[in-house]
Amino acid sequence: MRSTIEDMLPADYSEDDVKSVLEKMGNPAMLASGYQDNPLLLIGPRYFEAYLALLKMILPIGALIAMISLAAEHIFRYNEGETVLLTLNGIIIEGVGSVWQFAMDGDLVNCLFLYSP
Repeated sequence: MRSTIEDMLPADYSEDDVKSVLEKMGNPAMLASGYQDNPLLLIGPRYFEAYLALLKMILPIGALIAMISLAAEHIFRYNEGETVLLTLNGIIIEGVGSVWQFAMDGDLVNCLFLYSP
């Protein structure tokens, strides 16, 4: 790497010349990954399609379980002063919010819906 950078520099170079050469070479992480034989992947291409299919199956099940538990919680702490419509509204809003937060925490939205093979 050092010899490649030195080959790109003039004979008597300054710090500005070094900076310009480094900028031409691009992102250091991308450059370093080009020297590796095996790419660093959390889930390899062999299992990625199965991983996506499994996530698409598990996410709705998790959302359903979250909604059921929220409904049970609201039923058990139901106040007689509240209307049924207000209680259902609270269940729906909290359920959608918790599912959305879960999906965004793991960046599942990008993985599940924006990936195109």
